[in-house]
Amino acid sequence: MKEGNVTEPTKLEYAQRLLELHGAVAGCETFEQLGLTLGQELSATIPGFSLFRFPVLEGQLGQKYLLAGEDQEYYSRDAEILSTLVVTWGSKVMTKKKASLFRLDEVEETQRLSKDVLRSLNALSIHPLIDSTSEVIEIICFFLPPTIEVTPELQEYLHKVAQILSPVVATIKLRRAYEESLERSEALMQVSQIISAKLELRELLTVLARQCSWLLRADRTTVWLYDEDNEEIWTIVGEGLRDQIRMPLGVGIAGNVAKTLQTLNIADPYSHPLFNPDVDKRTGYKTKSILCMPLLNKRGELIGVYQVLNKLDHTHFTRADEELLAALSGSASVAIENARLYEDQKKQFNSFIEVLATSVDAKDPTTYDHSKMVTGISVALAKEMGFPPQRVEFIRVAAVLHDYGKIAVPDAILCKPGKLDKEEFKTMKSHVSETIEILSKVYFSKEMRDVPRIGGMHHERLDGTGYPLGLKDEEIPLEGRIMAVADIFHAMMQERPYKRGLSTQEALAECKKLTAPHIGRFGDPEGVHLDAQVVSALEKILERVNYSPSYFLKESGWSEISSEELIRR
Repeated sequence: MKEGNVTEPTKLEYAQRLLELHGAVAGCETFEQLGLTLGQELSATIPGFSLFRFPVLEGQLGQKYLLAGEDQEYYSRDAEILSTLVVTWGSKVMTKKKASLFRLDEVEETQRLSKDVLRSLNALSIHPLIDSTSEVIEIICFFLPPTIEVTPELQEYLHKVAQILSPVVATIKLRRAYEESLERSEALMQVSQIISAKLELRELLTVLARQCSWLLRADRTTVWLYDEDNEEIWTIVGEGLRDQIRMPLGVGIAGNVAKTLQTLNIADPYSHPLFNPDVDKRTGYKTKSILCMPLLNKRGELIGVYQVLNKLDHTHFTRADEELLAALSGSASVAIENARLYEDQKKQFNSFIEVLATSVDAKDPTTYDHSKMVTGISVALAKEMGFPPQRVEFIRVAAVLHDYGKIAVPDAILCKPGKLDKEEFKTMKSHVSETIEILSKVYFSKEMRDVPRIGGMHHERLDGTGYPLGLKDEEIPLEGRIMAVADIFHAMMQERPYKRGLSTQEALAECKKLTAPHIGRFGDPEGVHLDAQVVSALEKILERVNYSPSYFLKESGWSEISSEELIRR
């Protein structure tokens, strides 16, 4: 025995320690428990050891896990060489179902290792763990330091350790598989609940991508949608992606899947002819494995593509992953179809009401785009005041249609290039009542049922002197108070034949005056017209956007058509 080496146990001591090990590991229910137990039981026999496990999936070694002992840290080059050697030798052990010992000073491949590694590592003892069906379920590898002399007796001891561990590991893996199955079933049910609860497409797909990565134990997921008009796919959601990517059908891995409608499961992307490494070079990301599957509707037509990257617990995605993604894709396809239908209906409705409102604005050249601006200001205020998305959408629709009653006002009054007389002003004021009456005949969904009432509140005042209902203070809902501020703020900024348009700063200053009792434009004392909190929210927005009114055009969400274009036509 070499000087400094550990004293080798006798055969009786080996046998006694194996019996103790058998009893100690029998009750282990997790790999963490097993690792702690092995660390305690084996340290007396092989001090300074490290024990790694490699799950076997579909005939290939999976990711390396430290099971027990010390996790030695090596330089990256040494670690890479060792990892390659262990996988190569472990694969041979898996195929032959027979343990092997590799002494580093006797193996040619280890000559590339640094002296530091050779001083700390003497041999690798690799063993198959075989279940009751004679299948190799894992490979374990003992890293043995130079202080341990590898004798035939020690090799036999390690062989017996592997035999003891085989049924224990098999039981842990079965228990884990059962728990994972329950988790995945629960996750799929959660996906169904998510799908039924969310109709906004991007929000829905963001959640589905996150769930997909978690379910498949992958690093990231990208969802591509099919653009039928341009014969290309584009990234609507991509974990880790900053910019949208568009790709023709047939180009790249995702494009090929979209064209052939066939799933691709790629274990080594860099050796695959369809893989483009330029994206990795630009982003610094390292693609190690890819699972790409087409998303089809119930008619078998392409909707998009699921692309899942980098299996975290294995070198590649498994058949089980493909089956799970297929189940997830089926649910996602239905959800995407429903969400697209919803969005199409929403776009159709929005474009219809926008054209209605724009056509009214177009009757009077001095008020073009008023409805669009009031919509943008109202939406911005609703968001600033913390409205949830559904409530923001409600006020958007009400704002779009708030002046539609002007369709009933004669053009001679609507377009009069000067101040209105008393009767004309009375007729002009009737547009609010007309708005409520006309919109009340339109069918609105439950969430939008109050649109006619709120749409007709933009001329109500907190002191009760507004019209058409003369509501006061809290009788005016917050949505109505927001629209009142939005309407008067933009009206002040518009140029009219009888007045100049104010700047955003000037219009804001006037609105602030109307949040307190004040002297009216005809010299009479007047009460409070506008809600101070709403005007304060408007001021915060304007300060944030440098008083640029164009911000509100973007917030309106309207299409490009404007009443100015309709006037020219």
